[in-house]
Amino acid sequence: MSFHDPQNSAQPPSFNPPPPPPPAPQFHQQEPPAPDFHQQAPPANLVGQNPYAQWPGRKRTGGALRVGAWMSRHKILTGIAAVVLVGSVGSAIGGGGATDANAIGASNSSASASAAPAAAPSADATAPAEAPPADAAAPTGEAPAAEAPPAEAPPAAEAPPAPVAEPASISGGTYKIGTDMPAGEYVIVGSGYMEISSDSTGSFSSIIANDNYDGRTIVTVQEGQYFEFDGRAYTWENAPKVEPTNGTLPEGMYKIGVDIPAGEYKVIPESLGYLEVSSASDGRFQSIVTNDNFATEKYITVQDGQYLKLNRANIKIS
Repeated sequence: MSFHDPQNSAQPPSFNPPPPPPPAPQFHQQEPPAPDFHQQAPPANLVGQNPYAQWPGRKRTGGALRVGAWMSRHKILTGIAAVVLVGSVGSAIGGGGATDANAIGASNSSASASAAPAAAPSADATAPAEAPPADAAAPTGEAPAAEAPPAEAPPAAEAPPAPVAEPASISGGTYKIGTDMPAGEYVIVGSGYMEISSDSTGSFSSIIANDNYDGRTIVTVQEGQYFEFDGRAYTWENAPKVEPTNGTLPEGMYKIGVDIPAGEYKVIPESLGYLEVSSASDGRFQSIVTNDNFATEKYITVQDGQYLKLNRANIKIS
């Protein structure tokens, strides 16, 4: 540009306009190429040469970015292919590793995203296997245990029949020994008549023993005999115990060593009394050791195993 002094020149000043500014650079953003799962080798003309030799005048930094972007895209594609392969293997094995493969793929994708944008996988890529439902049991590698059949309760054992309890006493009547009542020694309590016979003919010759008693008597019967009595018959285990009254026992029959101890006793008649000492309770005449009718007090000595019978008299115990 030149300036003229109007005072020094008669011509008007001339102005040269400034040149126009250079056009603004235009940048066209290019879409990244579609992902290719096959790794491509670099151009043959770049092998062993300086990759920046074909672009003279281009800065080295621009070439480094271009090569770095190429390497990042191939790393991303390789990671996506590994994720697809792991997902396919996991779905074939049985669902257990699908979730882990997806997690690994997501981790690799997030790590690679910080370097370059991830490329979308191709349409024919295998989709990752779906996770099994939450209520599905995880495989343990062991066969499920077979349910044991319900145990059957053992049949209740039948209780043995309760033994028939022998009566504590047998009421008076006529009994066949060995059929109606067992053989043995009995205590008869009551008043009445008793008879032991060898058969049931009722003849006088069949009578083995008989007696009239008042209070208690003791009788031994054998199998096959017939026994008639009044009152009630007791075994020794169930027989009532004798109890003295005012130091005396009333008339009756007592076994020495069971009812009273052996020794010497005073017997007191009520009117005309009768006493008998015998060696057995079978009622036979041959068993009598001594006997007597007496009207006044007297003494008698008895031994263990003997029997003392009193009629119309009592015995002083103390």
